[in-house]
Parts: sequence; C-alpha cells; structure tokens
Amino acid sequence: MKRVIALTFLLLTLPFAAAQAEPASEASIREYLRLTDFRRAIDPITANITSQAARQLRTQNPAIADSVLQNVAASIHQVVTENIGSYENAVIAQYQQLLTEEEVRAANAFFSSPAGQGFAQKLPQFSQAAGRAAQQWLQSINPQLQEAVKAAVGQ
Repeated sequence: MKRVIALTFLLLTLPFAAAQAEPASEASIREYLRLTDFRRAIDPITANITSQAARQLRTQNPAIADSVLQNVAASIHQVVTENIGSYENAVIAQYQQLLTEEEVRAANAFFSSPAGQGFAQKLPQFSQAAGRAAQQWLQSINPQLQEAVKAAVGQ
C-alpha cells in the first residue's frame, strides 16, 4: 500500500516538476538580452581586440601610421558588428542550458522595472569594478603567493 501511495504521489508531482524545470525559451532570453542591453557589452570586447591588434601591428612595424591603425580599428568594428548575431545566438544557446524559463521570466520582470533598468545600466561597471578588486586583491596577497611557490618548488 505504501508503494502505491508513493508511486501515485510521484506520478502526480512529475508534471509539476517538469513544468517548473522548463528550459528557458529563446524568446525570453532574447528579451533578457534586450533589457540588459547585451549588445553594449560588445564594445569592450571590440576595444580589446582592437587594442591587441594595434599593439601587435605596432610591435611588428613601429613606424606604422596612426591612420592605418584607425583603419584596422574600423575594420574590426565592422566585422564584429556584422557577426554580432552569431555571437548572440551562441550566448542564447549557453543560457538555455543554464536557466529555466521561470528564472528568465523573473529576471525580465526585474529588468523591466526602473530599479532593474538602473541595475542593467551599471552591469559593465560591475565587471570593471570586480576586475579592479581582483587586481588589488592579487597584489595584496602577492608576497604570500611568492612564498607559497618558493616553498612548493623547494619540496
């Protein structure tokens, strides 16, 4: 009898559990990306690619004209802009593996609010702040890290 009750309970709760764990839809994730201004996040990536390319070109040819480097930056920006959709699709596929529809809907509700919009506008600053904090932290523990490496090498 206990088995029948347990089996009945399990069968009754399975549809609820499945509905609760529904993978996020492409549409809800696209809305999330719109609300959080995802495409704005591409600007630092483009700037990083451009900076690396300019450094490499300058190293290979110290006399390279600034106008050439500006052309390189414009070309990189164009390629990134033309291909942003494929990057966005890849992000959506990754998010669908990580998030449920319920989670994305809740995030979208938040980011649709004035507080959420304020938060979304500061997302790039959060990443920069976290990077600065990580650098400061690593500098503060650098002597300990060096001692740990010396001790490990000496063993």
